[in-house]
Amino acid sequence: MSDQRQALAVLMLITLAFSVCFACWTVNGVLVTCLVENQMVRWTEFLNAGPIGVLVLSGSLFQLPVRILPDKCGVRRILGGVMILSAIPMYFLSTTDSYGSFILMALGFGLAGTSFAIGVAYTSVWFRRAHQGTALRIFGTGGACAAIRPWGKWLADKWSGARLTHWDTIIMIGSAMACGWIVGKASVSPSPERFSWTFRVLVFLLFATAGIGNGSTLRTIAVIIKPEHARPVLGRTSGIAAYGAFLISVTFALQINAGRLEYAMYGFAIYYLTFLVISWWCCAQKNAEVAC
Repeated sequence: MSDQRQALAVLMLITLAFSVCFACWTVNGVLVTCLVENQMVRWTEFLNAGPIGVLVLSGSLFQLPVRILPDKCGVRRILGGVMILSAIPMYFLSTTDSYGSFILMALGFGLAGTSFAIGVAYTSVWFRRAHQGTALRIFGTGGACAAIRPWGKWLADKWSGARLTHWDTIIMIGSAMACGWIVGKASVSPSPERFSWTFRVLVFLLFATAGIGNGSTLRTIAVIIKPEHARPVLGRTSGIAAYGAFLISVTFALQINAGRLEYAMYGFAIYYLTFLVISWWCCAQKNAEVAC
């Protein structure tokens, strides 16, 4: 088999493996939502966010070791181990009948979420730099936000990471503010369903720009950090950033329970604005210390 065919075969298999892991990673959250909506369990809004929050948190905790181990043990062994270990909570989920059990299963499911980090490293090895962007975009189609992240990296190469992150963050600020305004209007409206589609479009826009910003940020780090230090910095950054999903789910649960979801959206907008100022000062202004 030629090197090109072998690379394509690896890409196909790694994308399939990531798709399976991503489906496994989302099962717990989807099942909890289904049980709550059909009133098969009686949990508060805060407890509802527990399994999903633990799912994301455990995935965050596993991010750093999973990024380090492939260099020492090989990518195929680590990815195979992740899939086998993820199958254990998948099997026992069928017998779960208590809140504590769902939390325990979520800890195991979080491991499946690390498959993206493994796949990115493995895919990059098999393709030349000129073809890595296309290969990563194909690989990213195995998951939702993961499918958008490689586009962020590609756009950063075409336009510059700092500039893309700058404008992307501005859109995120506007989307978060608009979401908060829509939620506030809907909460006092006699027919809140008429705001449904507008809210969905804004959430999708916020979701998409978050994925693009994620990719452009990682690409910028690879530019401004020396090559010998870039990999560990990227690993630590990804691990720390993954905690954001946990904090977001907890914030949503608290504000929904308090009946003030718009406060969460306005809080996110303030956070994005803070990030915008810092990133502009460090990288995007005319006389920035590290121009990128």
